[in-house]
Amino acid sequence: MCGCNADDPGEVPGSPPGGTTGGTGLCCACPASDTISQNGNGTYFTTTDYPMPSIVNKCEIDIVRTATDGTVTLTKSFDLSTANLGTALTDTAAKATATSAIASAMSNWTSGASAYKVKIEQPGCDPQELTMVFRSSIVASGGDVAVTVDGSTPPPRPTFVSGGVRMTIFLNGSGSVSWTMTHEVGHTFGLPDEYAEILGVPIVPPPTTPGAPTITPPSVSPTTTYIGAPPQANVTFPLTPRRVSPRRPTKYLFDNPSVMGRDGNTTYPMNLFFWVAIEVKKILAAEGAPSTVTIV
Repeated sequence: MCGCNADDPGEVPGSPPGGTTGGTGLCCACPASDTISQNGNGTYFTTTDYPMPSIVNKCEIDIVRTATDGTVTLTKSFDLSTANLGTALTDTAAKATATSAIASAMSNWTSGASAYKVKIEQPGCDPQELTMVFRSSIVASGGDVAVTVDGSTPPPRPTFVSGGVRMTIFLNGSGSVSWTMTHEVGHTFGLPDEYAEILGVPIVPPPTTPGAPTITPPSVSPTTTYIGAPPQANVTFPLTPRRVSPRRPTKYLFDNPSVMGRDGNTTYPMNLFFWVAIEVKKILAAEGAPSTVTIV
């Protein structure tokens, strides 16, 4: 039911056949949108030899199309609270720092996605290649992600995300707040860590040189698989052994050089956006327009 071409006098090209955003079938240039809540673990990715918890992706997806292109806008809302600020930092300043970091993270994800497109092949329509745009909003309460901005010095642990919907960001942690937020926002979109600390193999006999490693990496590397929306093939890769864990000397650190893996890395491989195709495909199918959707 492609309505991109006006067939009758006075008909508007691209007008929907009817229904919410197209009813039983979307025209080629009809918009569509939905608010999602999806556990990425098992839907967007799987891992072997390093378990990942449930990571729920809550966001709004808006699809706007022309005959051949358009945009997929992915908007996530955040509500902010503060803790352990002491006397050196005000509530307003702490929230402003977090708000700026969130905006920077969305800009980074948009920039990383700029190398790729969401390709939609809807029956009866020309192929469309849509640009991905990541946006954020700050709300008073009830956001997709509840963020605690913590001023502890030193922080008791690194910044973390729980379940995809709760984040604690430590302002006085090591490294860049902007990069840390970019990595953690990836978790709120249902993506996994691409690093793991695995129990090492003891060196026998142990070395006598002070400070020398006492373990080697296990022979089998943990793996990460990103799930493609068919016919897009899954992408599976092993994590690379890097060094003895600086925090746990009995464990070996494995990682992957991407924004979801190695600290400070700003690489955004295509597979980090497979989830967008998965969700766009579901939205179009729910509107009566089952389509092939891939990242290209």
